[in-house]
Amino acid sequence: MLSVEKLGRREGRLQILRDISFEWSRGVLAVIGGNGSGKTTLLRVIAGAAKPNEGRASWNGEPTSRAVRQRGKIGYGPQERNLDLAITLREFLGLCADLRGLSDRKTLIAAVAEELGLVKQLDERLANLSGGGRRKAMTAQALLGVSELIVLDEPTSEVDYTASRKFWNAFRARGKSSALVIATHDVELALSSTDAILLLKKGQPAHLASVAAFTLGELSAEIGEG
Repeated sequence: MLSVEKLGRREGRLQILRDISFEWSRGVLAVIGGNGSGKTTLLRVIAGAAKPNEGRASWNGEPTSRAVRQRGKIGYGPQERNLDLAITLREFLGLCADLRGLSDRKTLIAAVAEELGLVKQLDERLANLSGGGRRKAMTAQALLGVSELIVLDEPTSEVDYTASRKFWNAFRARGKSSALVIATHDVELALSSTDAILLLKKGQPAHLASVAAFTLGELSAEIGEG
């Protein structure tokens, strides 16, 4: 169970998140909000990549942290795609598996490449991949192994439609046994491929409800507000 309790996060004098509370146990939860609503900051705290100034984020009662990620309980795919590296996607995924202490990395890499349709790109150098290709690499490393909680920040941004559909199908399949929290601007896919939506607005409490509680027009308007 992911539990977020009265979470607050400041950066300097700017209050990014205020009094965010919700729980999520299994399935796909989409995080939607306009630019500046705090989506990336919230996901960083949930994944243990940043610390809150108030409140807490915990997984099964244990505060999320880098240590929790390294034990393989949390898979995290951030927006960053600074992967100008002279190593291949296969080598990159191998390094990520090693850092998380995952065994039988060859099998795990083959499985996630098949799952996301990346088999043909495994031996391409990261520096040669497009922006969408690097975003795929970040998503692939987050899905290595069987994490209990998977946190993804805009995983299909810059990704073509066919690949995007394949990714969301993979997320839905993972959601049968894991908890996924995914920030996205693609409201149509969020409405068709997730179980619930967490709507973030500046200065207001987060609103978590089933997909049926939202409309395409409502969510599109929220994102358009910026």
